[in-house]
Amino acid sequence: MQKRLCQLLLTCLLSLAPDLTRGPAATEFRMFASDWPVWMASRAMHRMSMLPPEFNYYFKTYNTNVERFKDGVADVAFLTLYDFIYTQSNQHNGVIIGITDYSNGGDKIMARQGLKMPDDLFGKSWVLQSNSISLWLAHLYLKQHGKSLDDIYLKYAVGENVGELFVHLPSLAAAVGWNPNLDMVTPEVGQLVATSKDFPENIYDVIVVQKSALAENRPAFKALLRAWYKGMQDPRVPRNIAKYDKIPEKTYAHWLEDAYIFRSVTEATTQIPRIKSVAKEVLNFFNSIPPKSLRRRATIAMFGVQSGVTPDSMFDFSLLKELAAEETNSKTPQSN
Repeated sequence: MQKRLCQLLLTCLLSLAPDLTRGPAATEFRMFASDWPVWMASRAMHRMSMLPPEFNYYFKTYNTNVERFKDGVADVAFLTLYDFIYTQSNQHNGVIIGITDYSNGGDKIMARQGLKMPDDLFGKSWVLQSNSISLWLAHLYLKQHGKSLDDIYLKYAVGENVGELFVHLPSLAAAVGWNPNLDMVTPEVGQLVATSKDFPENIYDVIVVQKSALAENRPAFKALLRAWYKGMQDPRVPRNIAKYDKIPEKTYAHWLEDAYIFRSVTEATTQIPRIKSVAKEVLNFFNSIPPKSLRRRATIAMFGVQSGVTPDSMFDFSLLKELAAEETNSKTPQSN
C-alpha cells in the first residue's frame, strides 16, 4: 500500500514538472478586430482555428481597438490607414504589414431632403464622428467641390449615434457615417449625396502591428498574413458567420459589396504604390492647420503629426512580398 502511494505521488510530481522536450513556450500576441464586415471574417477564422496559435483574439468595438493599439495594448489590429496614421502622432510604435480592402460604398454622406446639392450644404451644420474616417470623407467631398472643412460647421457624435441625431435634429444639413449607422435615415428625411465608392482607393483598411512584436516573432506574423488571405478565399468562413453570428450568407455577401476586398497576397501587393500615395495625402492633411470647424480638443489634437512619420516609415510589406513570391512560384509550372 505504501509503495503504491509513493508511485502515485511520483506520478503527480512528474506531471507538474516542466516538459523540457517542448522548448520555450510560444509568445502570445493580442489581436483585436471589430465588426467592419471584412474584418468579421477574422472572427470566423478564430472560431475555426485557422489563425496561428500565437495570437489571442479579441472582438471589440472599433473605437476600442484604435485606442488599444494607440496605447500599446493591442499587438496587432485591423484599422483604417487614416486612423493608424493619427495613432502615430505621439509615438512611432506601429507599422502596417497587410492591406485587407478599401471602402467602396460603406462610408456615406447623407443630406437633408429638399436641399439643393451641393450648394445648400456649405455654411451649414454637419454631424459626424470627427475623430474617425468620416472627417476624411467629408474633406474629400468638400475638396471635390472647391471647398474645405472651414466651409461647414461640425457637430460631433459617436459613430453609432450619427444617423439618429440627423433624423431628430432638422438643423443638421448633412450626416457622414458608415454602415449600418445611417440605415435609419429614410428617403423622407435624407438623400444620399456621396459614398466612398465615389472616391475609390482612398479609404484603405489595413493590418497593423507593434514594431516590437513584429521584431520578436516575424514568422508568426507571416503565418498570420498567410492565414488571413487564405481564409478570405475559404467558403466556410461566410457559412461560419451565418451559423454563429446569425447573419444570413446573402446578407453578409451584400455587406461585403461595400468594400473592394483583396483576397490574395498578390492582389494586396498591387496596391502598395497607391496606398503609399494616399498615406502621403493623409499625412499632409494632418500636418496642416486644424480646420476652424473643429471644436473638440481630442480631434484638434490629431493634427500636427510628428515629422518622423513618413509614407515609408509606416509600412513594412516585406512579409507580404515574401508570401506573394511564394504564391507566384507555386503557380509556376516546374520543368523536368
